[in-house]
Amino acid sequence: MTIVKKFSIAKLIEFNTAVTSVTPDPSSDPVKWIVSTAKGSRLFDAVAVCSGRYDTPHIPQIEGLDTYSGKYEHSKDYATPESYEGQHVLIVGAHASGTDLLIDLREHDVRADMSHRRPEPKMGLPPGVIQYTEPVLFEGDVVYLKETTRVIGLMLSYLQQDMVRI
Repeated sequence: MTIVKKFSIAKLIEFNTAVTSVTPDPSSDPVKWIVSTAKGSRLFDAVAVCSGRYDTPHIPQIEGLDTYSGKYEHSKDYATPESYEGQHVLIVGAHASGTDLLIDLREHDVRADMSHRRPEPKMGLPPGVIQYTEPVLFEGDVVYLKETTRVIGLMLSYLQQDMVRI
């Protein structure tokens, strides 16, 4: 069941309609939003921008990934942390979805760490999270990380560029 059906909100959605502006209503407290389209303007309590930009999963092309014997997947396919119990997961990518997954897994006692391209460690992660550089090469179940770090025995699960089981 989709969220739209579950909460009966289809009547609030206008598909295939170009929005020309979204502005706060200066006379409302708490703030409401004036949404203008070619059909006119309406006042709303909240606005969700759902452009679909991240609808198509992106799994980075990493040399040798096809030789990896474990499972990898995109964060779009993540449902619950229970399927990761007892595993070590490496989130590849430090964007919002990767960080959200890392926190969700850690809150459910799943060992999860992060690999990313950022020059500095990502702040605000749960205690004990190890941050690795980005993976650049797989040789079977061995992954080489940038800066010549080598991780052996990886059971990989890619979520949102994002998950790798170690």
